[in-house]
Amino acid sequence: MRIAGLYPQKVNRGPHREIEFLEPLGLEYVLAQVADQHEVKLFTLFGKTERQVVQEIIDYHPQVLAVSAMTPQIKLGLKMAGEVKRKSPEIISIFGGYHPTAIPEIIFKEEVDLVLQNEGERRFAEAINHPKKIRDLTNVAWKDKMGPICREGVKDRITDLDSLADPIRPDFLEQLRDHGHRYPAALIQTGMASVSYSRGCLFNCAFCSSPAMYGKGITYRSVGRVIAEMQKLNQERGINSFFFTDLNFTANPDKTKELCQGIINSGMQIYWECLSNIATADSPLLKTMRQAGCRKIGWGIESLNPQVVQAMGKRGLDKTYEVLQSSEDVGIVNTGFYIIGHPSETEQDILRNTRALDNLPIHRLRVTVYTPLPGSRSYEETNPKNSDFDLYDTTHLVFNHPTLFQNDIDRLRKKITRDFYASPAYKARVTHLVKEFPEYAEVFNPKP
Repeated sequence: MRIAGLYPQKVNRGPHREIEFLEPLGLEYVLAQVADQHEVKLFTLFGKTERQVVQEIIDYHPQVLAVSAMTPQIKLGLKMAGEVKRKSPEIISIFGGYHPTAIPEIIFKEEVDLVLQNEGERRFAEAINHPKKIRDLTNVAWKDKMGPICREGVKDRITDLDSLADPIRPDFLEQLRDHGHRYPAALIQTGMASVSYSRGCLFNCAFCSSPAMYGKGITYRSVGRVIAEMQKLNQERGINSFFFTDLNFTANPDKTKELCQGIINSGMQIYWECLSNIATADSPLLKTMRQAGCRKIGWGIESLNPQVVQAMGKRGLDKTYEVLQSSEDVGIVNTGFYIIGHPSETEQDILRNTRALDNLPIHRLRVTVYTPLPGSRSYEETNPKNSDFDLYDTTHLVFNHPTLFQNDIDRLRKKITRDFYASPAYKARVTHLVKEFPEYAEVFNPKP
């Protein structure tokens, strides 16, 4: 059987020219589980137009089209799948990922034949290799002669991640460059790959859809398996930059130390970045991470308003400055993710609390909009009226805010970002970082 995998994310640039496009690692894992028995091919919008990709899929003549989509990608995924099926109506389209997990009712769309919820590797393999057993699976939705059927069940986590085949890697890894505030600078990077150490999260943030996807808790791959995968990418394809997709890389400090020591012992000359939580990091751990090649961490600061932080289900606000300073001291670039527009916030609240951002040890600030994603607790609580899922990209208000409108949000985001980068405190902080770690000079002061 010939299987086409489609990842309908467009390639965008962030405020610092960074590529906002990562490998579709989840889809790569799903395709890999059937690659030993079937012919599989990954299709993305990296360097191509929608029309080109649709035509390439049609010319590939697949029997199955597997589409992985998050919420802001679902409309494009449905559109492209529909165009493929109109040319080749016999193709079976299977949708999976965060959005189909949260809203399996997309099975009612004519472009969708089967929906797989939660972790898709084993369900996909069952659906491909034993299609008659689909009715026996849980957390699936399909169509039969009577119409669409959704069959829910208890989330069955994949606890042995090492049992999964390694992901099918795309051919554009060597072309990926991150032009954001990270090291090595874009010209030094020889390509960038995504890799995962864990799945899931211990926390239950109100806006996050991870609990709907995985449930609560974390599963890990073995250190040896992760190291072997990184070595293969480094040695065979020359990749020297990695992004860990873990929702909280430091959730289990002992696990984090074990992996970092494995990277150090491997002797690989690589650089990587990850996401972390203020509540789970400290100075000794950050030092070990730096020694293992960590050069940038994305921190979910979210808000400096204690009431908003509590409402979001976050914790660790009292350690924010201490942890960020420890990260800067060892030579790690800090990205701060900050959210405005929580239902309880007014414009005055936002402006009052963001004044303190200037003094935080942050080298890159990303201001986003409170977005209750499908599957999250706050999606149910705020009951968003906007059904245009293209707008669920963390830059738009998708619910009726009591005091703010979209133009207010746009203006506040611009002001907060402009004021932060123009502040004397920020300029002094970057000057100090470059003085202590000259390797960052090209990153923060790129040559023309």
